Amino acid sequence: PTVIMCRRSTARIAEVSPGSPAESAGLRKGDIVLKADDRPVHSAAQLRNRIGLARIGEQVRLTVERSGAPQIVTVAVGPATEASSSQSNGSVQRR
Repeated sequence: PTVIMCRRSTARIAEVSPGSPAESAGLRKGDIVLKADDRPVHSAAQLRNRIGLARIGEQVRLTVERSGAPQIVTVAVGPATEASSSQSNGSVQRR
């Protein structure tokens, strides 16, 4: 799973699991999520809520900052894995 951490009112990607929808979409450790479907993301909780409301298979367009430059990444929401369900920090995969 991709673990999200909150830092300075942002959601930062802390880990991207091999074979996950996040990895397939091109998310990387350290990416800062600025927007989800063109809506500002100010916290990990906001990002988890947006992902949690998405249906499995739905595409979520994320605007991320990587190396100081904005990039667009489209992630297909996948079912939660056992490991992501036990993570308290959240996941890009749906619970």
